[in-house]
Amino acid sequence: EAKSAINGVGLVKVPGKRCGHVAVNTALGSQEVDFVLIPEARVELDGSQGLLQAVKDRLKQKGYCVIVVSEGAAMDAMPAVAKGAEVAGKGKKGKRAFPDVGEFLKRRITEHFTAAGGQINVKYIDPCSMIRTHPPVAKDNLDISHLAQSAVHAAFAGYSGVGIGNVNLHNVMIPLLDMVSSPKVKVDTEGHVWEEVLDLTGQPDFINVSRSS
Repeated sequence: EAKSAINGVGLVKVPGKRCGHVAVNTALGSQEVDFVLIPEARVELDGSQGLLQAVKDRLKQKGYCVIVVSEGAAMDAMPAVAKGAEVAGKGKKGKRAFPDVGEFLKRRITEHFTAAGGQINVKYIDPCSMIRTHPPVAKDNLDISHLAQSAVHAAFAGYSGVGIGNVNLHNVMIPLLDMVSSPKVKVDTEGHVWEEVLDLTGQPDFINVSRSS
C-alpha cells in the first residue's frame, strides 16, 4: 500500500506493550521494513536525528517507507505520557491500557509534512487482532497436541501448580509461580538481533545528541 501512493508511508502496529520481539521478527522476516520502533529503544520525533527527519530522508530516497511499531513503543514521545499523566486507565481485561501509538504517529507524521507544504499519504494498519486470531497451521496443531498430552500426563502423575512449556525442544513442567513472577524477556538493544535490525533498516538511533558549548 505504501508503494501505491505518492510519498506513501506504511505504518503497521504489532503486539508488544513492554517488549519488541514481534516487531523485530516481523522486520527480519519481511525484509521490507524501513524503521522499527520498540519499547526498549527510546524514540525522539523531532530534530535532525528524529524519526520525522528520517522518514523525510527515506521518502526522498525511495519514494515510500514502511514503519513497524510495537504497541508500547515511543511512549516518551507522547506528551501525556511524558508528563506522567494517567492516559487510559484500565483496559477491558483489567490491565493497564496504553494510548494508541499508531494513531499518534500517523497524526504527527501527517502534521509535520503538511506544515512543510509537502504531500504525504500515511496508511495505518493495526493487525493485532488479526494476528491473535489467525487460524492455526499444521505445526501449531501438532505443538498444541503435544503440550496437551504432556499436561494430562503431569496431572495423572499427581503434579499440580505447574504449566507445560517447551524448553530446548523438550516439553517440561514449569511452576506457575515462576511463570507469572519472572520478568519479561526484553529485546537486548546491545545484542546481535537488534544489530541485525539496524543493519537491515539503516535507521539511526532516533536520539538527538546535544552538543555542549
